[in-house]
This record gives sequence, C-alpha cells and structure tokens, in this order.
Amino acid sequence: MTQLNPHFWDRVAAGYAARPVGDVTSYEYKLEQMSQRLQAGMTVLEIGCGTGSTAITLAQKHPDVDFIAEDFSPEMINIAKEKAEKLGLHNLTFNCSCADEGLLADTQFDMIIAMNLILLVPDWRELVEQAASKLKPNGWWVSGHFWLGEVNLLIKLIAKPLIKIGQLIGRLPEHLHFLKRKAYCEVMQAAGMTIEVDWHPSGKPKIFFIMAQKTT
Repeated sequence: MTQLNPHFWDRVAAGYAARPVGDVTSYEYKLEQMSQRLQAGMTVLEIGCGTGSTAITLAQKHPDVDFIAEDFSPEMINIAKEKAEKLGLHNLTFNCSCADEGLLADTQFDMIIAMNLILLVPDWRELVEQAASKLKPNGWWVSGHFWLGEVNLLIKLIAKPLIKIGQLIGRLPEHLHFLKRKAYCEVMQAAGMTIEVDWHPSGKPKIFFIMAQKTT
C-alpha cells in the first residue's frame, strides 16, 4: 500500500484530541458491541487509531486482552501514548505506522478495528482483504464510516471539485473515497467474512457500523 503523508493529521492532532465525541450514545453502543466479543487472552489490533480513545477505553475494560493500536501520524500517536501512560495501561501498545504495516506482521488477531479509516486509505479493498487474512478463525473485522458514495448526484457533483481543491491546498486528507455500501459489503464477503452487526444511528443511514466475522 502506498505510503501516506501524515502532515495533515499531524496539524489537526491537538484539536482532534480536544474535540468531544459528537454522538456519545452511538459511540458507547459501538464500544459495547466490540466489548461483548472480547475474551481473556485475545489479541486486538486497531488501525488508524488516532489519539487512541477507543483502544484506551477497551483496554481499561479488558485488562486481560492485549491491544495494539497504530496510526501513521506521529502527533496522534504521541498524544495517545501520553494518555495511556497516565492511566498506567500495560496491555496496550501504540505504534506509529501505516494502516497496512500491522497487517504485514506474523501475528494473527481475534479482532481488527478500523473506525473512520476506510475512506482515507489509498486502496480500501486491499486493506479489507489484508485484514481478513490476518484474522483468526471466527475473528472480527470492525469498521465504521460514512457512505460518501451514497449521497445524491448533485451533492457529488458539487463535492468532488471542492474536495480536490481542499486536498491540493492541504486542508483535506489526500485520499477520500466515495465509498458505496454494496461494493464494501461484497469485498468483505469475498474475503470470507460474514456480516453479523449492521447498524446506523437513528435517522443517519449513511453513517454505518459493521462487524463482520471471519467464517472461511
């Protein structure tokens, strides 16, 4: 996978860390769904962890589960490490690396988490396929994002040139895919995963949360 440029995320890291969760109820629901599948002795990888809130919350709740959380922004990881150190967490490791680097290691995982990431990587299909190959039997692939590809045609026509301008001047991430639900689900299923949780907040059908289990 092509190396990403972390500078955009380095610039916004402090503000990102300080920003409160927009929909606390939905966030807590997602955390609970993940938490219900975790058992002692499991190993979990989070890719694109940002400033570490999800990994830290789960690691606190499950001290007998090993967590590895990665992000390619050094500033994001520095903030995440500071938060984890203050809490004295010994079952959580933060690494600064691209999304696919953790998937290239020899380790197999019981759960791989990729929240708010799929739209932002150079090749989201490759990432999903790599993740599936690194899951243990019955392991979980957890993802959530916005179905940007499902917005109406007029919005797309307006948004695409504005996004391109924002990328050129460094105000937006360098990759932003117009992801469609059907294509995403097909890639997961072709990679041997079965969708077990398919949820969106009430009134927000384009914001998805999916948990898929490796079955083949």
